Order: sequence, then structure tokens, then C-alpha cells
Amino acid sequence: TILERDQQRKRLAELHRKIAFFGTPEKDYLDSGLWHFLPYVRTKDEHDALNPVKPLPVDPDTGKTLAYILAIFHMLLRHDELMIPKSRQIMVSWILAIYSCWLARTQKHGLILLQSKKEEDAAKMVSMGKDDLDTARMTFIETHLENPDGTPATWLMDPKVRAAKGVAYNKIGFKNGTNVEGVPQGGDQIRSRVPSFYANDESAFQDEFGKAYEAAQPALQGGGRAVYVSSAAPGYFCDLVNDYPGYTDGAEPPYKNMKLPKGMSFWYARGTIPVLRVHYSADPMKDPDRYGKEWLLKASARYGGIHSPGWQQEMEINWKVSGGSPVWAQASRVDWPVIIKPRDVDVVKNRHYLMAGFDYGSANDPSVFEVIAVDEHGKLFFDWEWYAHGATYKEAARAIKACPYFDLVKNRMVADPSLWAMTQNQDGCIKSIAQLFAEEGVHFIRGKKGSPSADVRVEEMFRAKYWANPEKPEAFISLNCPKLLESVRMLRWAEHRSEATKAREHSPLAIVHKWNDPWDAIAYPIDLLMREFKVPAIPLPHNSYKATRDRAERAAKKSKMAKHFVGGL
Repeated sequence: TILERDQQRKRLAELHRKIAFFGTPEKDYLDSGLWHFLPYVRTKDEHDALNPVKPLPVDPDTGKTLAYILAIFHMLLRHDELMIPKSRQIMVSWILAIYSCWLARTQKHGLILLQSKKEEDAAKMVSMGKDDLDTARMTFIETHLENPDGTPATWLMDPKVRAAKGVAYNKIGFKNGTNVEGVPQGGDQIRSRVPSFYANDESAFQDEFGKAYEAAQPALQGGGRAVYVSSAAPGYFCDLVNDYPGYTDGAEPPYKNMKLPKGMSFWYARGTIPVLRVHYSADPMKDPDRYGKEWLLKASARYGGIHSPGWQQEMEINWKVSGGSPVWAQASRVDWPVIIKPRDVDVVKNRHYLMAGFDYGSANDPSVFEVIAVDEHGKLFFDWEWYAHGATYKEAARAIKACPYFDLVKNRMVADPSLWAMTQNQDGCIKSIAQLFAEEGVHFIRGKKGSPSADVRVEEMFRAKYWANPEKPEAFISLNCPKLLESVRMLRWAEHRSEATKAREHSPLAIVHKWNDPWDAIAYPIDLLMREFKVPAIPLPHNSYKATRDRAERAAKKSKMAKHFVGGL
């Protein structure tokens, strides 16, 4: 009847209003419309051929939506900025898509930005275009909302999205004027925009995450909200979420006493930035203490076991692991004799030859300045460092001049040769970064290029002499240089891309360019200022650069002689 239809419209209109209500902090957002929206949401599972479309997963013991999923939603409501370091395969990308779909209903004419490393990755979160509403997560959610009785919840679907009128590649336009856009990495994608909500996915794997993070800050100050999500990898995101006293010395974060499900923990980075860590054990089907023993065995086997670097980084959220074999395996020892207490500044000044190395970073990469002391016996000591992300050349110059050893190292500072590239436009003149530093009173010596690179050449030097005897080292790292110590522990050899490349023994070794900036900084001066170093007559490691080069030269010599002999016959 007409009366029943009117009552039905009123009920649906009231439910729409409830769902579109963000919630209040006074009630800890338990009055939020998000909780009314979630029962209608369906996700897809590409691995389940029989039942690919399903609601949010439930705990097999309680039948309720998994507690960790609800906890993530709750934290998104509570905080206008949130960092989420996580294990892989725990549905956080789906959670971001669901939250974005709901948030689009809570305000008119809003802007929601979802950023990934590549544009196509962002499109898989937002939209693949009006002819494909099933592939991307947000368009799938919008067109598969479902009533409790299993019928399509067409009343809740945004009519503009459902008709694909507001849908384009990487864009969704809602009826209320709110727009959702997916963008690739970079600060320029954010700087000119004022998003009401900004989600950055796999932040640790974006080369330009630092620029994007800094570009988003004005929007947050204007009332916007942001979340940054990633599995573990060295870089700006790692430095940010672990920016608390004691991290470089191995201390745990200052966890907050909160009632969170197992596998989750919470702390503040830089004293104010909320960090929510989500480990795979938060999911009862992956928790080995509940239903996840078999899953753990099978999943970890693909990585080479639970102690493999891949598993430790991707699943255990271990920030201090990277791929490839370690350059300095002994560095993981707690009692490694290379590590020494900070030394007296006056003793270092009066009894040592001093030099320094500098590696300049961008908004995403760190800038590093390391001071190296050489005693009368030729032993090396790393006594002082400055390390910062996103520093301008003027800030770096001020920090270097504030070094207590500056007067003694100012004529012996060696830097990355790329600093001399003419790349900076200043007042209509093209200058190099080295020139800009010189104008600030900081003069560098150009480091050497070559193949292998300086970091590998210095590794050879250390393996042959300074750290040849693990128990009696001749180079020492002071606790005043925590980033250098961490870099040495994390250095990994790059793995060759193919078996054919690996089979060529003359292929030069290379160090993975992750977390290696402090090592690069010390390599430039050691490589340049200690050229008179002579390798001792001791066997070199089989896989060292010099050993492989010598073998290749002998093989080439034999081949040349054989050809000459055959030609003579």
C-alpha cells in the first residue's frame, strides 16, 4: 500500500542518516554510522572459487566479525592521523576501501585520495573504469552491498556509482558530490589538493613517500584525516613509525595500555603520531595458538622458513631485515667487539687523524655525515654522525658546521660524486649541490666513481684487513654512530636477477641500496683518502670481488693462449 511504501521510505531515510553519521568522541565513536554500514558490506576472495563473494570474516568461536578488523575501524575513527605497520594478507587494503566507501557518505563535496606506488595499484583500490565495476575494491563494494536476507541492498548503493555515471579510471564520483581518486606516489600528487581523507597504501615501498607525507600535513592541519599503511621495509616510513627513544639500541616501543586483540599493539611515534601495529596472529585462522598452525607451516615454507629474511620482513614486521645474504653476518652479535662506548672528544681531537664522509639525501632519503678517526696504529674509529630525513642543504650545512670535529675535518670531507652534477637552478644560474654547500662554508672533496662502487671497494678493504679477524677488529663503531651500526647490520648483497647472470663468475658484486646510506658515507673518504692501503697476503673469500675478478682474468688469459695455440697449428 501507499502507506507501507511511505513508512518504508522513512525507515530507509532514517537508516541512511544513521549510516552517514561520523560519530562523537564523547561516546568513543560507538555511535558512528560505520557500525551500521559494515553488515551490508561484501568482499571478494579470489582464492575461493565456490564462494568468492562474502561478508567480513568472523571468528569461528564467536561468529562475530574478527576483533582486529573492528579494532582497526575503531582506531580510524578515533585518530585523524594513523600509521599502520602490518603483516601481509590481513585485509587492511579491504578495510581502507570499506572505510573510504562509508566515509564518502558522511559529507558532501569531500575529496578522498588513495595513493599507491603506481597508478595501476591505486586503480585496483578505487576503480578500473565504468566498464569494469568488479575488479577494483571500492567499486566492487559499492555494487555488492547486500541485505541480511541475501538480496542486493540497492537502497544503500550510491545510484550514481551503481549506474557507472560517476565512475572513470581511478575515479569515483558520488551523488552527494564527494569524489574519490587514486593517485601514484609523489608529493606533487598531494600538494595541490586538500583531501578530507588521505590513505597511503604500502608506504614503505614508495620511493617518494617522504615527499607525500610532508605534502599532506597542511590538509591535516585544516581538518583532514590520513592513514598510512605498509608492511615492513627500510626507509622513511620505517624511520617514522620507529621514531622513539631507544629504537636504534633495540628497545621496544613505549606501548600504551589499551584493550587490543592479540597481535595488535599501539604507541606514539615522535610523541604525537599514533601507530597501530597489526601482526598476522591477530587473525585466529593465522594464529598458531588457535587455528593457524597448518597455515603457518605452509605459508612460511614458500619463503624458506620462518627465519628467512623474506618471512621476517613481510610477515613478522621485522624492520631490520632485507633480502640477500648479509655482508657482515657477525654484526648481528650483541657482543660484537667492533662496538665501543663513546670516546672523549678531546682525546679524539688530540691523538687522531680525522676525516669525514657525506651522503646527501632528498625528502625521502636520509642525509648522513660520518666522522672517522685514524690512530697512530692505523686503526679506524667511527666517532660521530649526523643523520636526518628531508634536510635542505642549508640545514645539512648548519649541522655539519656544528660538529665538534668540524675544524679538523673541514678540509678532509669527501662526498658522493653526484653532488657535482649541475642540477640546481638558483637565481637563473645552474649550480651543483656541491657549489651550494660551498656557499654555506662547507667544502667537499669529490669521491671516486668506478665499478665496483666505493661501498664494495671498502667492503673488500674491511674484509681483508679491518674486520678480517672477527675477535680482533681494527675498525670500531662508537655508540655515537647508531645509524652506521644499524646500516652495517642490515647490509645485504644484491642477488643476480637470473641464473645466467649468477653463473658468470666475473659479474661484479653489488650491495643492496636499502639502508646503506651511512655505509656509503664512510666509504667515500676511506676509499679516497686511504689509497695507499695495501691488501695483506691472506686468502680472500671465494665470493669477494677481487677473488672473482682474478678468476675471470686467469680464465680469459687461458682462453687467449688456447686460441693462439690452435691458430699456430
